[in-house]
Amino acid sequence: VLVKLIRVLAHLAMDPSAGAHLSERAEAESLLAILETCTLDQSEELMLNAAAAVTNITFYRAPPPTPGRDVRGVLAHPERLVSCLTPLLLHDNEEAVVEA
Repeated sequence: VLVKLIRVLAHLAMDPSAGAHLSERAEAESLLAILETCTLDQSEELMLNAAAAVTNITFYRAPPPTPGRDVRGVLAHPERLVSCLTPLLLHDNEEAVVEA
């Protein structure tokens, strides 16, 4: 069920308005938690779909922070985002490299 839900989020994020909205949601950081805690060997399908969702969501740049409004979502922590995607970029699995 989780894989299907993440796949739906990845597809929704391809729409400009939905993608922009998802990029600002703090809940989207759950995708990073999945990438941090799972491995491709454990659950390849979950990891690939989480990576696809993250890359689709990060396509839409969050608006810059303004007084009283912080950046939220997966773009709020660029170092964390990079550390989650780097292992996929360096993996032997070609599909993981493409998704990351």
